[in-house]
Amino acid sequence: MTLLASLAQAEVTEYAEPYDTIAAVAILLLLLVYLAGLPATVAVAAMHWRHRSRPRSARPTSTAAPPTTVPPMTVPPPTRPPPTVPATRFAPGPAAPPVAPAPLAAPPPAAGGAAGAALLQLQALEREVLALLETPAAAPWQRLAQQTAELVSRHGADPTLGPHAVGLRAVVAALAPLRMPAAAITEPPVVPLAAPTGELPASLRVGLCRLAAEGRPIPPQWAFAWYGHLWPRWPTEVDQRIEEIRQAFTARYQATYPHGGMILALVGGTLEVNYPPISARYGGRPIRVASSLPDVTAIPDPLRRLRAVGGAALAELRPPVTPPASPTGSSGPSR
Repeated sequence: MTLLASLAQAEVTEYAEPYDTIAAVAILLLLLVYLAGLPATVAVAAMHWRHRSRPRSARPTSTAAPPTTVPPMTVPPPTRPPPTVPATRFAPGPAAPPVAPAPLAAPPPAAGGAAGAALLQLQALEREVLALLETPAAAPWQRLAQQTAELVSRHGADPTLGPHAVGLRAVVAALAPLRMPAAAITEPPVVPLAAPTGELPASLRVGLCRLAAEGRPIPPQWAFAWYGHLWPRWPTEVDQRIEEIRQAFTARYQATYPHGGMILALVGGTLEVNYPPISARYGGRPIRVASSLPDVTAIPDPLRRLRAVGGAALAELRPPVTPPASPTGSSGPSR
């Protein structure tokens, strides 16, 4: 303090040099800095000393997350297949008795099965054939004859579809042009010797009329079918001897007509057949179909000759078969 007092007195008494004044000011500033910084320096030193004198466990730890270390990649050793264990052999025991499966209930007949498809095909052919009755010349008889023949071969024995299929086949054969192999009925109907009806089926009448119209002789199987359908009643023993009667009739017929059979004269009216339609749209009534074929089944002379051949064949059998009584009509209505 004495220094400051002396400096102040010097300023009062005399003017100092400029450089001396600047030096004094600088010294004063340095002194002030020193005085101001000493406490701070002492505080910093004290804090450092306290930190060094603390135990290591009491020092604060850093909160920063440790660096992530990636473990080294390890390759697994190659695996070996498990050892094969031999299968244990067991002695076969007594076999269990077979269990019969439970009987399944018969499914109801489906309308969309084979019978349903045949019915739809028959109805379609029926509509097409009956629609062509007005203009038979423009009809595709070749195709219709093939389709109806195929239908008869597959479903002719069916009690429901068979009669309609056979009848439709006869209608096509009656209307188709002559000498068309597809339209010819190659096999006559079966002879019902045990219970004849006295009527000629439509397929038999059409087949005989086509043979006569084409100028061909009546083959033995067709003549026997014609003869077998003429009688209203046959003896009861005919049922067991039908094949014997057939052979005897064929032998006698071939001996009487050695050139293939009878040749029928084309006299009389034209052939008409009745067809029972299966479609309900026709009302269930038979449809009469008129053709241009000559109806040789209504001529009396062929019937007389057939009875003569049949009577001689039945008399040659051992024991002989008594011919049935003469029918009341010539050929009966067609069916």
